[in-house]
Amino acid sequence: MKAQINVIILGQTGVGKSARINYLFGKEVVKVISGPPGNGRDDFNKITVLSPLRPDVSINIFDSWGLESAKANDWKSVINKKLSKDKLSPDDMIFGIVYCSSYANDRVQDFEIEILKELLGKEYKIIRNCLEIS
Repeated sequence: MKAQINVIILGQTGVGKSARINYLFGKEVVKVISGPPGNGRDDFNKITVLSPLRPDVSINIFDSWGLESAKANDWKSVINKKLSKDKLSPDDMIFGIVYCSSYANDRVQDFEIEILKELLGKEYKIIRNCLEIS
């Protein structure tokens, strides 16, 4: 049986969530879209790649559509729906959450803090990652 790791990537619209995924794997594994949010608003875009260090391990990255303050409740609902599947099967278990922001706009807004606190309250591990664009 092949091992798998499931990770969610979250963040505001335009902070480079897809670009980070490509950077981590050194190749384009997801199309980077400039402008309006690239993912649908009812689910995550699942990207599966083999671990560069362990080809017997697949990594499932669940890329979210960009967080926008006017759609915070919709975003929260999509996250909670995904995490409720986490409880059903080990194959759906989320091992971590990467929260992306940018140096250009390093301010985390109140609605983001509320969502992140709720995730931390559910004992998910969250890594905050900033991307410097040069």
